[in-house]
Amino acid sequence: MAQLIPDYIKVDRSTMLQAVSSEKFRWFLKHLLPALRMYSTEGVSAEGIETEKELRVVKDIGIYLVQGFLLGRPQELKQKNQGQSKVD
Repeated sequence: MAQLIPDYIKVDRSTMLQAVSSEKFRWFLKHLLPALRMYSTEGVSAEGIETEKELRVVKDIGIYLVQGFLLGRPQELKQKNQGQSKVD
């Protein structure tokens, strides 16, 4: 397990909601991010962003990879050719 290094580390919605509601936790998460970035190869992302306030908090603590309903609803994948396993 110690040899597994993730491409991305995701900060889940419940963690982001805690950062929105608690300035103390927001400070903690902001200062934890450099260590998380050093451990992952690509970076840190926040998931479950649904409001402008949540997006502002995410930007304030320094996370710039985000996903959530605010940015777009999930969409059905459309394959060009049947049997293709790769999504373009």
